Amino acid sequence: MTAAIETRGIRMGIELLVLTLDGVMFDTEDAHRRACNIAFKACGIDRHWGVAEFRAAASRSAALAITHAQGVSARDMKALLRQKHDAFHALVLDGAAGVNGECLSLAEEALAAGCKLAIVTDLPARTATALLEQACGEAVNDMFAVVASGAELGDANGNGPYQLALRTVGVEAEHGAAIEASASGLEAARAAGIWTFAASMMHGVRNAASGDRGRSHLREWRDIADDDASVQSPKPRALGFDMLCMLKQQHRQQRPDPQPQRMPRPKLVLPARRSA
Repeated sequence: MTAAIETRGIRMGIELLVLTLDGVMFDTEDAHRRACNIAFKACGIDRHWGVAEFRAAASRSAALAITHAQGVSARDMKALLRQKHDAFHALVLDGAAGVNGECLSLAEEALAAGCKLAIVTDLPARTATALLEQACGEAVNDMFAVVASGAELGDANGNGPYQLALRTVGVEAEHGAAIEASASGLEAARAAGIWTFAASMMHGVRNAASGDRGRSHLREWRDIADDDASVQSPKPRALGFDMLCMLKQQHRQQRPDPQPQRMPRPKLVLPARRSA
């Protein structure tokens, strides 16, 4: 009885879990990079991004990485972005974006615990819909209380997509949590007062700290710029909903001040993605 009460008390800390598509629910990095190169060619731009070039441009947003291409006029950029979105959508329909099955399991655990789910993404609506239908089929409308696509993550008026998700579901920010993969998404969630974890899209590169390949590393976003490759991480564990709630509770107790400060990052990962 005591354990059940404690677990219920921990779960009360997350009443809304907000997920994003790029790098969290789906492995989209390579598809985005390929779409950028298709767009460059279609627009007659002599450029081809390798992994390093794409990642340098995608730190703020994978969906909008191409907007950081240098030497492109504003008029040409509009056409370039349209070509990129079209190419990425075609790749999604062709199955180029792998589903993170473990993230879906986490979402199902959250639902079973009475938590609401929301999606916030800067991907266009048609592409977000295609991805979610691939992952969830007809159950997508039953799983997610809110799907905010085409989100303006840099909205500075305090009324962005994360605030929309909170209002729609009727949950206070202190009872929310978000898992994001882009700097802009993490900042938007934090600006809404939501406790956040970061998932790296760059899972295909060997992580010097853990030696793991093909894993999406999660940690609190305030440490995203402080990667210490000398730190040895224990064997990764799958992130379950109870564990996510416990970590949120622990961090709130350790640091009630909402302003970012340095503190040890949790040694957690989402296990390797599996294809759709």
